[in-house]
Amino acid sequence: MLSLQRRSCLPKKVAGGITSAMRKSSLLLASLSLALVGAGSAACSGGSGDGGGSRADGGSVDRDGGGVDRDGGGGGATDGGGGGTCAEVSDFGDLGRIDGQVFGTGAEYLSIDSTLDASAPVDLFIVELFSGFAPFANGIVPGTYEITGDQTDYNLCGACVGVFANLADEQAPEMVYTAQAGTLVITSVEGSFAGSFTPSGGSASFVGFRGNTNDGFIRDGSCTLTGGGASWDKAIPTDGPTPSN
Repeated sequence: MLSLQRRSCLPKKVAGGITSAMRKSSLLLASLSLALVGAGSAACSGGSGDGGGSRADGGSVDRDGGGVDRDGGGGGATDGGGGGTCAEVSDFGDLGRIDGQVFGTGAEYLSIDSTLDASAPVDLFIVELFSGFAPFANGIVPGTYEITGDQTDYNLCGACVGVFANLADEQAPEMVYTAQAGTLVITSVEGSFAGSFTPSGGSASFVGFRGNTNDGFIRDGSCTLTGGGASWDKAIPTDGPTPSN
């Protein structure tokens, strides 16, 4: 995983109030910054004055620069069809107990990842929980959540199971593949992040979403992969950057 220095690469967002979409956007890119695999310890280009980063000292994440708006104006993603080349990711089976990096505190965002392909650009399996988005409209809490409806749309999901495809240093993924069916069980979000994902029928279909900084993420039904389940139980860090208002 990247060193703590890479935390200075967290995105910023234009001032004017933190909406749930802005928070979701910033946390997505923050998780990417922490999850990339490789040397990656060089400082980011640009400083805090040019929208190039935020604090790297375990403090709060600022949001007054660029970023990806996951909401895309409030609606879900329309199916863009075969609008481009699909990001190539190999199908994968059951991952067993994963031991990737946990990001977030559980108050507004929590995620854990597992490297599927460490060769650059990187592919990551990732589970993300977003407060303010169903089923966590009133906060992230343990429970059993079916991956269906809004949870299959990366613009709308609060309980998101997916794959970040072709991550390059300091870049958003080329595509986000989102699970289309399965059961997500969250058993702990305090002290440790613990849970499991069980695909329906033993394997899950993941559908690709292309990032669009203006209109949200656009579903491309021609881009699919098949993946297995995973379980995890790992301590939530207390010294990492946390969202701030």
